[in-house]
Amino acid sequence: MVEQDDNTFKDGLFDIILVEHTPNLLELYNYPLGVLHPELNMKYVDRYRAKSIMIESTEKLAWTLDGEEGESTLVAKVENYPRALQIYTNK
Repeated sequence: MVEQDDNTFKDGLFDIILVEHTPNLLELYNYPLGVLHPELNMKYVDRYRAKSIMIESTEKLAWTLDGEEGESTLVAKVENYPRALQIYTNK
């Protein structure tokens, strides 16, 4: 697992990992390396940090966000609203 300090999760940015389809099955072996080690320059793995992402397709996309299924659509837009939810507890 990639170790990150606590502040990494509070910056309001998504860690986006895009894995391109490859015609070479041997490249599949390297995918986990590209995901777990961002310092490696992997041919079919791109990493980004962004406040939002929009993906457009000519075919309907089935997608999930944190395990929650989204509706199949031609355009998927996800935005990060940091600290938008306040949780109160009785202590």
